[in-house]
Amino acid sequence: MPRKKDEALHAAREQQILEAARTCFIANGFHRTSMRQILDGAGISSGGAYNYFASKDDIVKALVEAERAAIDSLLERLTGHDDPVSGIAQLVYDSIACYGQEDAVLAAEIYAESCRNPAIGTVLRANDERMRRWLNESVSRGVDAGAITARHSVAEITEWLQALIDGYVGRLAMNPKLKPGKAAGMAKASVVEFLRGA
Repeated sequence: MPRKKDEALHAAREQQILEAARTCFIANGFHRTSMRQILDGAGISSGGAYNYFASKDDIVKALVEAERAAIDSLLERLTGHDDPVSGIAQLVYDSIACYGQEDAVLAAEIYAESCRNPAIGTVLRANDERMRRWLNESVSRGVDAGAITARHSVAEITEWLQALIDGYVGRLAMNPKLKPGKAAGMAKASVVEFLRGA
């Protein structure tokens, strides 16, 4: 009779692999990191590795999918605001302030890989589309209520908001001296001013 899989142990091992991969990708980049390095970092034998992830691509996809929980948490807070402008500005602030420099380097590495790798691109675009959809709805609500008076279409405003977040994260990846909290505060103030048409 086959042994039942210990779900808690399996989840813990998966998390070990993801943490080791994160460390390796930040230090060496995706293409200069081998599965062997990841498994050594996680303390898992190569024989047992494929019980968890079949390839590096699967590990990257798992890292991107894990980000969905963080996105969902931010988006839930967005809907809790009576004032769409305040909610959107806070979402921009939180989306930038939550990144450390290493997080930003990993994000840049994954973005780059998503341009070359359709499987990773699909997962990353799903997260991006989720954020876009929620922002679009909040901007539409703000326009309908007269709270957002910027003279641009809802789609253009949504694209600008996402570009603002991605731009700051990209800058942080390149510049470890950039302070995410201060940058997030400046971005938040800019969003309020822009959306209110000031």
